[in-house]
Amino acid sequence: MGSPQDDRFRRLVHEHSPAIGNYLRRRLYPLTLADLDDLVEETLLVVWRRIDSVPDEAELPWMIGVARNVLRNSRRSQYRRTNFESTLRAAPDEPSAEDLVIADVSVRDALKSLNDDDRRGGATFPSPGPFSRAFCGGSSHLKVSGASRHELGMQAEELS
Repeated sequence: MGSPQDDRFRRLVHEHSPAIGNYLRRRLYPLTLADLDDLVEETLLVVWRRIDSVPDEAELPWMIGVARNVLRNSRRSQYRRTNFESTLRAAPDEPSAEDLVIADVSVRDALKSLNDDDRRGGATFPSPGPFSRAFCGGSSHLKVSGASRHELGMQAEELS
């Protein structure tokens, strides 16, 4: 057996939560049925916090007033969320990272299929980071822009 306040709250929930649920269900639009349980729970939380303020002679009307305020707050939140979402612009149509990788692999495969004479033209293979491999005259050279091997944290064996 709990405190008198706990017992009163249990009694209020048992007696009046179906009526609160029906009240909210009839007035739910533009919210969805999925929101109904949350609204009832929020109403009961307010009743729990303010159990000493619930009038003995008008429990249900008081709880209906709380439910009406909870519903109004939820509608305002939904309205603000909808308005905010309408101001957002669609993301630009940029290729995905997967498309870029596939394109990069395709270019590398095409360049590898060239014969030595065609390859001597100086094809560059881009790779992530501040360096790129350049194939000139059949030999591989590493171009490092503004950083030494030590600054890049790489061993010479890893680069070749």
